[in-house]
Amino acid sequence: NGELKDSPEAERQLRITIAQTYRTIGQMERALEMIRPALAIARATLPADDRRLARTLTSYAIILLKAEVDLAAATQEAIAVSREAVAIFRAHPESVADLALGLQELAFYLETDGDAEAAVSAAAESVTLYRTLPSVSEAKLAQALHRLGCAQQLLGKPLEATQSFREAVTIQRRLHPVGHPDLAVSLAVFGGLLSELSSPDAEPMLREAM
Repeated sequence: NGELKDSPEAERQLRITIAQTYRTIGQMERALEMIRPALAIARATLPADDRRLARTLTSYAIILLKAEVDLAAATQEAIAVSREAVAIFRAHPESVADLALGLQELAFYLETDGDAEAAVSAAAESVTLYRTLPSVSEAKLAQALHRLGCAQQLLGKPLEATQSFREAVTIQRRLHPVGHPDLAVSLAVFGGLLSELSSPDAEPMLREAM
């Protein structure tokens, strides 16, 4: 800390890197201990419309929701900071990829809060933005489609959710071998919905997920 006291930007970046490492190994409390000061530094030293602030907000929200015991309070805070990040990214036309990811994360927080309609709106915009990016990875589009399907299912629109999940699974099958975690999750969630709809496709899909 002593070496970085005169370089807040370096400290912010270092704290985020360490927080992400803790997150990767599942030590969420330590990750939160690192990311909170990083956000405080960003707010104190960066302009309110700076994309670095928005990215710090996004990282903070992701870690916060997984680390806090009080899920309800953490969800509300995650929604607030995620909306702040999305607003910043909107002000930067060159940040379409950041905006798409920010909306995808916001959709998850809104879904966690039970606000299905707002979650669908955010997720749908995320998918639309990803489709406009010439170099977007299919994996990111699949994740956004999966999030949209979850929100649509929560909203009580199973047919629309089926379309989103089907496209997500199609992409995941193209990208990953059988047994890959991302493919397995997509298959399990889609298979669960098909089971609720009494579709004959549900059983083989759930078997494939296993």
